[in-house]
Amino acid sequence: MSENLSSVRKICPHCGALTRPRTVYCWLCGATIESDWLTLAPGQIPPALSVPGPGGSKRGRAGPSPRRFQFGISTLLLIMTLFAVLCSVWRMAPGLGAVLTVAVLIGLAGLFERSLTAAKLGVPFTREDKVKAFFRPIWIVSIGIVAIGLVIGIVAFVGFWIMCSGQRF
Repeated sequence: MSENLSSVRKICPHCGALTRPRTVYCWLCGATIESDWLTLAPGQIPPALSVPGPGGSKRGRAGPSPRRFQFGISTLLLIMTLFAVLCSVWRMAPGLGAVLTVAVLIGLAGLFERSLTAAKLGVPFTREDKVKAFFRPIWIVSIGIVAIGLVIGIVAFVGFWIMCSGQRF
């Protein structure tokens, strides 16, 4: 019994993407298709891929293996949606749009830095890690801004109190 070639799929060993038959390159990571790629029959579920952990140890987990940039199409669509929301906020309330844009850029910079660090170490970068990497720098900068604001407020209050009490130094 021969299989219908149009329904046979292969799995990229580099990123775990399903590819169409007779393709030369993986559509997601650009790796060249080789003969050792895993072939799936129609309706067959992809097995868990073995991903190297820290120190070269193998841990089994479902999903793609780590690669340099660990962002897929869903992440790119989320970033595009975030950009569209920021543009809308800028149009409705420019002051709020500026603050949100700065916060988002700080978060994306932290996310990109953590992604490169995870890729250099060869460890997987999960969704939870991406969310933490996005919000952590935003919280740090926000806490810093609040702390600076409190210090400026306290200094201003003390200066005002000294001027009103009539004491001179």
